[in-house]
Amino acid sequence: MACLKTSVSTFWSGRLNQVVDQDVVVDPTASQVPVDCRGGLTAAPAFTCRINDTVYINQSFLDQVIHDFGTSEIPYALASVVSHEIGHVVQAAVKQPGYDRTGTSNAISQQIEQQADCLSGVWAHSQIGRLDTRVFQTVARQLITDVSSNPEIATHGTPDQRAAAIAQGLSTGTPQGCKLSTFS
Repeated sequence: MACLKTSVSTFWSGRLNQVVDQDVVVDPTASQVPVDCRGGLTAAPAFTCRINDTVYINQSFLDQVIHDFGTSEIPYALASVVSHEIGHVVQAAVKQPGYDRTGTSNAISQQIEQQADCLSGVWAHSQIGRLDTRVFQTVARQLITDVSSNPEIATHGTPDQRAAAIAQGLSTGTPQGCKLSTFS
């Protein structure tokens, strides 16, 4: 997980010309998560706490990944999640309009979440030669489908919408393709 975090952080630090370095905590206890973000421990398989820009990945989600994917696909599943979550850290770093609003509408939430999916695709594009982008896209779509439920779809969009956002990032390979405010 450390190599993955370093890869994504180094890529975005170079693109933003500022350090994008955050912790990724696997199987966090409640005491490791700021009080205002603890709801994510039960509401989301993985989440980024806006208070400390830390990525949290729940053990139950890791168990699901291990159960649902073959050994060769697990790194791709983890890469799609970590790169999506660090996409939120990037949004915070550039002060993306809509990102810092609390209680946002589902439409705004979907825009923010799908932009993070797109940014995940941008990072994956930068890894051509190190990872198979077709496998990345296939595994990411399957993972999104696996975790999608009515509340998840309401705030993140349908699996088709999210897969299209990842494909957009993969095809353009640029933050501009994701309409990131700093690069628009």
